[in-house]
Amino acid sequence: MALDDRILAAAPSCYIISLERLFETIGSQDAEQNIPGQVAFGLDHADYITLRAPKPTLLLTATYDYFDIRGSWEAFREAKRLYGLLGFPERVELAEFPTKHGFHKDQREAMLRWIRRWLQGKDDAATEPDFPVFTDAQLQCARTGQVLADLKGVSVFDICRQEADRCRQRRADWLKQPADARRKVLANLLAWREVTPAKTVSVRTGGTRRLLETEPGITVSVQLVRSSQNGPLTLCVVESDAQLADLLKEESAIRQRLSGTVWAMVPRGMTALPKAKPGSMDMVGPDWREAFLALHLNRPLLGQRAWDVVCVIEALRQEFPHRSVQLVGLGRCAPIVLHAAVLAPKVDSLILADMLASWATIIRDRISIGQLANVVPGALRHYDLPELAATLAPRPVEVLQPVSADGTPLTAAQGEGIFRPASESYRGSGSADRFSLRPPNR
Repeated sequence: MALDDRILAAAPSCYIISLERLFETIGSQDAEQNIPGQVAFGLDHADYITLRAPKPTLLLTATYDYFDIRGSWEAFREAKRLYGLLGFPERVELAEFPTKHGFHKDQREAMLRWIRRWLQGKDDAATEPDFPVFTDAQLQCARTGQVLADLKGVSVFDICRQEADRCRQRRADWLKQPADARRKVLANLLAWREVTPAKTVSVRTGGTRRLLETEPGITVSVQLVRSSQNGPLTLCVVESDAQLADLLKEESAIRQRLSGTVWAMVPRGMTALPKAKPGSMDMVGPDWREAFLALHLNRPLLGQRAWDVVCVIEALRQEFPHRSVQLVGLGRCAPIVLHAAVLAPKVDSLILADMLASWATIIRDRISIGQLANVVPGALRHYDLPELAATLAPRPVEVLQPVSADGTPLTAAQGEGIFRPASESYRGSGSADRFSLRPPNR
């Protein structure tokens, strides 16, 4: 409607709403409605209308729609004012009906009259008569009803996979760039800012729990797990207290690798991943609304959380100034920790457990669970997670049981193949023994 010049008259139904009102009510919605950087750029729904001005546009709305009707009127008023300034106030209108979300008969008749007015020059009160509804078979334009199968087309998955494959060489070339150039790319993609130590807001439980503010209005909980006069300063980044409890069990392979003074934190807005039901939003992740909103702002949630990690490290380093720093990331927090380590040169070693092995596997395997919050738009044009790990050489990195996009543990051969860029980078720097890839029980 906004970009196709062939569309003279338009009548979108039950969608247009001011983004401010959308975010205040039901929040971000389906993926196709969320354009990365849209809010940061300043593009609101009213702009979809004014972009096509002065072409005729009718907003079809429903009083009881889950898209709040007040937001629809706000968007309409903004468009109406611009159409008026252009001298065509009559070419944009809003029709509201006491219905719910959909394209009901009232909306269809309003659309019919609008289109007749502007395409046929007939300004009348046309109505929709009763008529037989076509069956699915009658509507099929291909033998099986599957255009991809009958016409040998390609799906969105196919297109994304082809694009990811085309970018494979670019990712290899990215590794050859100077460290400062790689960091600049990373900083731009994550909307990285100057890091300042997190501020202590409150101290609880005898000083073992702290609430730290990483930026105005954003706080993260930090817990002292173990205190020691010697050894490194270790920060474990976990999804929840329950995940931390599992990490600290006697049989935990990660616990055996922790040394020195150990702290744990949960990044902003992070909650435990529920058991995903096929086809449910649980497969996307519990923080999908926050993830989409972050993409609107051009501040990927992964970048915000990585920034929290680095701010907490800086705060703890003030208390333990002469300790080396070890970072530990579990599950969905592992890619966050990996990015934080690359952007924080003061991190000396890294443990990544149950980490997604590669973003490219999300595209290849199609089925993924809980990955949306870690999406960084445009990243695969420059790097994937194995390439990012490769840039840490010669700092020690241990990858424990990498997983596929749906959480399935990879075989040793699969892991070695995917992490080959990291292994080769460490061998090339003469530090092959500082990168290890192994099951968690080793």
